[in-house]
Amino acid sequence: MIETELIGFVAGSITLAAHVPQIIKSFRSKKTHDISLGLYSILWVAMALWIAYGYYNHALAVFIMNSIAICFVSTMIYLKLKYGMRKSGIIYDHGMDGKKL
Repeated sequence: MIETELIGFVAGSITLAAHVPQIIKSFRSKKTHDISLGLYSILWVAMALWIAYGYYNHALAVFIMNSIAICFVSTMIYLKLKYGMRKSGIIYDHGMDGKKL
């Protein structure tokens, strides 16, 4: 059983590491217009379900790694809403002079 949990933690760590470059790039560049909000939203729901699965089945690696991963995905959703949506024209406001802000 310990070996299978170790495999789960290694796989989870690699999955987490895959998110880091995109988070760093988005944070530094403040450009997220090419990132899909839909993808990250669906991924967030899937990870929430994996957390529930891990909890109810006492799968520690699944529970812990997805709990951390959902924080990473939440960070990307935040960055997308903060930087990407305004530039894509989905969320914008018109000032008193009628120009986009």
